[in-house]
Parts: sequence; C-alpha cells; structure tokens
Amino acid sequence: MPRMPKWLADFSEKTFKAAYKQTVITEVEYYAPKLKRIRYQGDALKSIEWKPAQEVEFRVTDTEYRHYTPMYWNKEKGYTDVLFYLHGKGPGSSWASELKVNDELLLIGPGGKFIIPDNSSQIVMMGDETTLSTFYGMQQQLPGGVTNIHCLIECEAEAMGWPEKIGMKAIPLQTIPSFPGRIQEEWLRQHLHTADSATAYFLSGNANTIKNLRRILVSTGVPGAQIRMKPYWLQGKKGL
Repeated sequence: MPRMPKWLADFSEKTFKAAYKQTVITEVEYYAPKLKRIRYQGDALKSIEWKPAQEVEFRVTDTEYRHYTPMYWNKEKGYTDVLFYLHGKGPGSSWASELKVNDELLLIGPGGKFIIPDNSSQIVMMGDETTLSTFYGMQQQLPGGVTNIHCLIECEAEAMGWPEKIGMKAIPLQTIPSFPGRIQEEWLRQHLHTADSATAYFLSGNANTIKNLRRILVSTGVPGAQIRMKPYWLQGKKGL
C-alpha cells in the first residue's frame, strides 16, 4: 500500500515536479450511487502516450497514495476519465467520494505492464467491480489481431447492471458472499479445455481470487507468460 510520511510526500511534490501533472476536474458523472466517473484535464496530459490498462497515482491523504486505471485517455484534448467504485472501505474510496468539479489535483504516471500483447488473438478478462475502469479501457483500444474477447465481472447484486450502464462488453456473475471468487473459478473450469498459445489472460481485483485463477490456468497447461495479474484489494486490507 503506497504510504509515506507527510513531510516526505510534501518534499517529493516540491522537488520532483516533473513527475506530477497538474489537472483540474471538469466532469463528474454517477452511473450508480457507488459508481462515479471523474474527468481530469490538464495541458500536461497532452504529451503522454498512454496504453490501455496503464495506471495513474493520486495522493489521497497526507500520507497515502492510491493507484487507479483510467477508462479513457484523450491526448489531443488533454484529459483522462477514471471510473471509481465507491465501496466505502478505505481512504481511496473516501477521497474519491468527495471529489467535485473544479478540484485541482496532481496526477502521477501513467505506468505499468498490464497491457495486451500484440500477438494475442483471444483475450480473457476476469475481475470484479474494482476492475471496470481497467477492462473498459482495454476494450476500447484492442490490438488489430484480437478476434475474440471474454470478459467476466463478478459483482454483488446491486452491481449486476453496471457493465451495461458504462457500455462495456462483459458477462456479470453474481458473487457468492461466503465464497468470493468461486463463481469465476467454476466458469473457468467449465470453459478452459485446452491451453491456447494465442490467448492472453488478464486477472484483476481480489488478490486471493487472482491467485486461485492463476493456479487453475497453470494446472491446465497455460504458460505463466500468457497470464497478467493486477490485484486491487485483499480481505482485511484497506487498499493495495
């Protein structure tokens, strides 16, 4: 979990100015009470070559930082949209809940290697409510050779319609509260028959679920190089 003393965070912002992009919030939209899209705009974003699923970072308290993945980036106009799941279980969610138009923020990044290989013809994405922004962004800019996509979103009952609300291609799977991740494991076992070298797997969301899904894939013969992982949360921890 990104955290540092307040004095060091203040010092970093003053000393390493090139790493921080000045932005202002120009749009706020709620797709649902717990699903909030925020647009960050700034001239510094016009010089950035963003790849889908690359993440950005914000300072959400005096001592804590959080990573988020944009759902869209417009280099020409200098803005990026980030979709937030307001679960109310940590400082990042509380911070995002309070953001409003005209707020000014410093953005760090983008960066990360959770990106689609150019030689992939089939993509399998598996996640939950926390991964909507990530997987939406990936679906908007697919490599030319991709011909087939499977996107599974495990979610609570209130969120079953969220993928459709944001215009995302996905199959919502209602979670089993006592066994998070179990429904995804069952789907994978039913649909994974042979290891295909042209299929890339993207596992994101719950850290324990990701670990179990990867174990199933590897046991079926899928090489580790074809599996990408990005954990966003873990039971008992306030953010990763």
